[in-house]
Amino acid sequence: SNMAFIAGKTNRLISNKTPKEYFKEIIAERGEKAITDQCVPTDPFLLEIENYRTFLDKRRQLLLYLVNSFTGTFRNPVI
Repeated sequence: SNMAFIAGKTNRLISNKTPKEYFKEIIAERGEKAITDQCVPTDPFLLEIENYRTFLDKRRQLLLYLVNSFTGTFRNPVI
């Protein structure tokens, strides 16, 4: 649940930054939808390194909801 499709150039630009830093930059440049469309939670608490496991749990819930919505099995995620 921690995969994203990004270009190599983008990966190199963010590789030395924390998620909190680079998500803030992406949101400022492209809007929050660029992140949320990939089922990435944007809660600043979850973007702290020490909250990585919680971030993964939340993202799994969002991905599950997305898949269920495609299959017609709706279940609201706990966000």
